[in-house]
Amino acid sequence: MTQRRSYGRVLPRLEPPDFIAHQLQSYERFLREGIPQVFAEVSPIRAPGREDLYLELLDPSLGEPRYDEWECRDRDLTYAAPLRATGRLWVEGKLRQEAELYLADIPLMTPRGTFIINGTENVIVSELVRSPGLYITQDEPHLFRAHFLPEQGAWLEIELDTKRWSLKVRLDRRATVPVTTYLRSLGMDTPEILRRYSQEVPVEALEELLSRWKAVLLA
Repeated sequence: MTQRRSYGRVLPRLEPPDFIAHQLQSYERFLREGIPQVFAEVSPIRAPGREDLYLELLDPSLGEPRYDEWECRDRDLTYAAPLRATGRLWVEGKLRQEAELYLADIPLMTPRGTFIINGTENVIVSELVRSPGLYITQDEPHLFRAHFLPEQGAWLEIELDTKRWSLKVRLDRRATVPVTTYLRSLGMDTPEILRRYSQEVPVEALEELLSRWKAVLLA
């Protein structure tokens, strides 16, 4: 056992906090409560177009790991436990088959708050996440962005470019699409979009807008 010696002249005044307690408790809560909650959300799994054919997944449980953490490190293995659940196949309201199903191997956390993946010990690095809400930024004099951050789900970003007179939408930090395309994906047609978001514009303003757009295309 390695012993640690301190040669400092100033003795420690406070006991250092347990920095890994939060990681251990959080992952233990995921194994105990999170996994059953996910199964409750997805079960039963119904066949497309067949309401009378579905599969129930019940009583998920973790088995014992096949190898301990030290053997996984020596043999370049992953320290994990098998995840199993009881599967029930229902057809036309009748139970046709029931069996225990192996689903996956769930990595286990060591007492040090680490994971052993393919023999390599890894740690989880916590990071700050923006609070849900609306954020409006101006990256350039002509570029404005509105970020909609939900508690769950994909981010929505609306980008307004006053130089190119464009309004685009970005979902989950992917490629941008015109805002009209996004509205059509929500079930709105062109007449409804015009009725909701258009307004009467003077002819002079339209001529100025067309001239600017023509200059952008020819640039």
